Amino acid sequence: MGTGPVGIGCGAPFHVHGDLRIVRVGGGDARRWLHDIVTSDVASLGTGEARVSLLLGPTGRIRAAFATMVEGDDVLLAQSTDQPSVADCLRPYILSADVRLTAVEDAVLVSAPVAVAPTPSWRPSLLPSGAGATALVPVADLASLRAR
Repeated sequence: MGTGPVGIGCGAPFHVHGDLRIVRVGGGDARRWLHDIVTSDVASLGTGEARVSLLLGPTGRIRAAFATMVEGDDVLLAQSTDQPSVADCLRPYILSADVRLTAVEDAVLVSAPVAVAPTPSWRPSLLPSGAGATALVPVADLASLRAR
């Protein structure tokens, strides 16, 4: 699995975000719980949207910065691997809530120009330029994505 720009059809580039740690937040209380803890509005986050979020400590210090994205009934957190794990930072806050934090290890986030994004469920790009769209792609499907 490579990281960085890779050709996809007609020379249009796509980017495999191998430098991001992905955590799935699931469970019946996941959205409400996460909404109450992080700085962005997770409750109104819709499919196809992404928002930058922060987890702050008691004194307002940033403990983690990450993107939040909806994936079915769950929320995905995408975070740079050079930070402490957002899952480790969030875990002490679960207490009695119906929330599960799971590392996503069998898929990666991929960004592509909107014209070559395979499905409309792709969300705004996580690339610094903001151009294109991003989706969670199973590692097993990367070869077929490259082939398109």
